[in-house]
Amino acid sequence: MLINDEDLSKEPLLNKNGVDDEIKVKSSLRQHKYFKQLLLIYLFYTLAVMSDYVFSIEIPNVFLNYVNYNFPNLSIFETQSKASYYKSFSDSLPYATYFLFGPLLGILSDKYGRKPIMFIGIGSSILDVVACIITVKTNCLYYFYVSHTFAGISNAAAAAIFSFLKDLSEDDQLPLLYSLLGASIGIGVITGPLIFIGLSSLSLSSSSSYIILYVAGGLMILCISIIPFLKESTEIAKLENKINIDKYNNQTLNPFKLVKNLFSNSPFISFVILIYVLMSFSSEDVNTSYYYYSELMYSWGKKENGLYLGSQGVFIIIWGVLIIPILLKYFSTRKTVSIGIGVGIIAHISLVFSGYSKYLWIFGSALNANGTNNLSLIQSIVSNSIPYNLQGTIITGTQAIGSMATFLASLIFENIYSYFTANSGNRIYYPQATYALNGLIFIITFLISLFVWKNYKEKKIQTQNEIN
Repeated sequence: MLINDEDLSKEPLLNKNGVDDEIKVKSSLRQHKYFKQLLLIYLFYTLAVMSDYVFSIEIPNVFLNYVNYNFPNLSIFETQSKASYYKSFSDSLPYATYFLFGPLLGILSDKYGRKPIMFIGIGSSILDVVACIITVKTNCLYYFYVSHTFAGISNAAAAAIFSFLKDLSEDDQLPLLYSLLGASIGIGVITGPLIFIGLSSLSLSSSSSYIILYVAGGLMILCISIIPFLKESTEIAKLENKINIDKYNNQTLNPFKLVKNLFSNSPFISFVILIYVLMSFSSEDVNTSYYYYSELMYSWGKKENGLYLGSQGVFIIIWGVLIIPILLKYFSTRKTVSIGIGVGIIAHISLVFSGYSKYLWIFGSALNANGTNNLSLIQSIVSNSIPYNLQGTIITGTQAIGSMATFLASLIFENIYSYFTANSGNRIYYPQATYALNGLIFIITFLISLFVWKNYKEKKIQTQNEIN
């Protein structure tokens, strides 16, 4: 169990040598026993993110074209508002699916391996692209709504990657390995929008959507082709005695019960997951509204938004590869997380005032890009607190709980944006409303993190019997 057995309030932030006392000596990643497998999994994640961004940037256009086709007489404000309304359902429903089925996929990941879950995740994304092509061809949203809802299970592939890294690594390597996932995300975020821009400029307007979707599907097929070259990490963990096969016999098959028992028996992990949920909720505002917001405020089109997303990839790499590894040399993972939340507060202050200048929007987005890396660090804290044979279940369960927060965020934020940009009746015109709301949530999350780090000491659960 995790217990409140030590008051950390009297500990200095750094010791006399300028280093956080909670930091353990870390082994060199260059000498990692499975270095080639790490490179393959990072390549897999890069292609997954790249293809997802090529696909996702086109989705707002799908809804704009649908509204323009069915409601040709609307003003630009009304068109944006209605497209945002329709898109809110496609943004939110996949997270509801992941919340319902993610924990089950997690427990299957622990029992049958990480690779089958990766196949299922990327396979569902390929089917989603096919359905979107049908939607563009028929101008009927139902195909896309159904497929995109089902494709929520694709998030399980990301959880399998986190578990894969844990299976092959030691505890002291994990925060840095999770942080370096930011490089994969960043490269994918850079190249995905650049591919989108290139395809948009080379293609005729009538066929650009089809070509973009075909390329996105092709990248997903390339991504899934890497999986056979990966070793099954759970088998390696069993050979190295990290996973005790006998423990599976007593493990509950109800993932929701397992996560519930984890909450009731581990106060520290419960609070860490709460921080993860709040971060998942409050970090979603920019993702849901960036395209419509930048078009409305700065008259940005496909090219400008593609360049903007590409720059986000650069910032994610800077945070994940440069800034966070430096912070981890001087601060513990927990304190680095709090620093990241503080950066999010500054980011949202800048976003609130972005109506005055696009440079405030760019600056705020650059700081907010750290949210992705910060979520990975939070997951490393959870991962290091649970045994190997529960990695898939708990990590996927954590992400599933976070997905419900993202589900609510997508619905709430896009409808708030729609309400405050409709420019009709007696409504207040305030496109930055979601950023103001989330700035307050970031402040609350920051205070919660300080409370948790001060009052709860991390202690690893050794067996699943402690939470069964």
